[in-house]
Amino acid sequence: MSNENVSLAPAASPDKNKKMLHGLLKMPAFLPFVGLVLLFSCMAIFNDYFLTVDNLSTVARQVSINAIIAIGMTFAILTGGIDLSVGAVMAWPVP
Repeated sequence: MSNENVSLAPAASPDKNKKMLHGLLKMPAFLPFVGLVLLFSCMAIFNDYFLTVDNLSTVARQVSINAIIAIGMTFAILTGGIDLSVGAVMAWPVP
């Protein structure tokens, strides 16, 4: 029998976790996500109706139009063609 010393990888230290969190909070693109999570958490805590299926489906329906246009504009900008008429079309009243 041999006595081998098996060393386990050390767990992430609290200092390393703090540095990672601090680094994420310094990134400007991460701050809207933090705000969204805070807003979602507060609404879920203070409003019993917020996490119901009916409310979440209503929110999804209301966001769907803007999401489809945002995806289309992302592709237009990525391909180098910028179409400024989208804002005017979105502002047009829909019957």
